Amino acid sequence: MNRLHYLIFTLCLMLSFASCRQQYPPLPPISQFFGVCEFETGNLIFIYDTTGMGSAVQSSTEWDTLKPALTHVAITECTDSGVYVIDATPALGVARRPLIDFICSVYDTNAKYAFVGMAEYYYINVSFDTATLLERLHSFIGLPYDPYFLPDNGRLYCSELVQECFFDQNGNRLFPSKPMNFYASDGTLPAYWQHHFDSLGVAVPQDMPGTNPNDMSRSPILHQFRIQ
Repeated sequence: MNRLHYLIFTLCLMLSFASCRQQYPPLPPISQFFGVCEFETGNLIFIYDTTGMGSAVQSSTEWDTLKPALTHVAITECTDSGVYVIDATPALGVARRPLIDFICSVYDTNAKYAFVGMAEYYYINVSFDTATLLERLHSFIGLPYDPYFLPDNGRLYCSELVQECFFDQNGNRLFPSKPMNFYASDGTLPAYWQHHFDSLGVAVPQDMPGTNPNDMSRSPILHQFRIQ
């Protein structure tokens, strides 16, 4: 990261911090992001969400109620020119952008589709083909985001992108599908999900095969690390 990028990055985080520190959990110290060179291609960045979607996910998955739910996941790509993030978002679809832009969007409370919260970093502790990963990742860039959370519909949501890109040496997915659940433990549908699917004019895809960042983060092949 050159000096100009560093200064812009620091200013962006400071401004974002000032705008949301009264409403959301404390952000990690800016120094956490100094060591971006520690990322490797194929690392995963998970984001906590303290907004309505986070509450809805928290109520429909087995999760620690003392902290927000993980609602987004992105994949890192390291190049000679810097670290990039490839992810699927409502605003951009599947897109590739510099890490600095991704981090700033995470903490921008004024952005339409910001993921307001904190980041966690994971590496995959099994073998995978990096060349195949990048080939598949780049082939998906430009696809629209999937708000329907359905498989094989020409769209991708964030954890589905991860699932579609990581395979073992035998061609098996590293992150298998499981029946999706949108209902709370008391059998009710959270208002967030009710409004979401009503606005799309579709039925809730309950029990359809899929993934979500909360469950994915607990995969035994993932190990968390910290940026020093």
